Amino acid sequence: MLTSHKKANNEKTPDTLALHDYAMEATNAGTEKQLIEEVDVSPLNTPTKGSHVRKWVRPSEESLESILTAINTLCSRFDKQEIKLEDINTQIQENSTMIGSLAKELEFNAGELKECKSKVSTLEKKVSVMEKENISLKERCGEHERYSRRWNLRVKGMKESVNENTSDEIIKLLQKIAPQWAQKMDEVVDTVQRI
Repeated sequence: MLTSHKKANNEKTPDTLALHDYAMEATNAGTEKQLIEEVDVSPLNTPTKGSHVRKWVRPSEESLESILTAINTLCSRFDKQEIKLEDINTQIQENSTMIGSLAKELEFNAGELKECKSKVSTLEKKVSVMEKENISLKERCGEHERYSRRWNLRVKGMKESVNENTSDEIIKLLQKIAPQWAQKMDEVVDTVQRI
């Protein structure tokens, strides 16, 4: 409850009344304090709850039917969304199994690739060894052929005749070239053939 303040001599001054609902002290230019009287506010001016009673109003049949229709529509939409979510769920499961099988195949292929790389590296080493062996074998084979050709003689420009004995003709030619071996020429000449 609000009270009113007065000056020390219990006099009310109309110029000190304030239009506020609370008391306030104000100082003048000097040291003198002035009390401001507050204005009484009656309970009629304060807001209060209304005294009327609220009643529940029953909705009409049409509004109930429209609400029921809206609920049914929402239910059907939710059913469709559930079906779509189930389809998505099955697709996700299928994709996850597919990814799992692909991962296994990838691991298998990686293992085979590693094995193939190791085989290729061993084969490269073997091929390099075989190339060196091949080069040495070619050299040895060439040496053998050169050695066997040391005793071969090729005669160029000898005309061919019908029913000739090439061995006799070569022996006659060699006897003319090396007469000191004429007696042994049948033993020295092994085979004679035309190219």
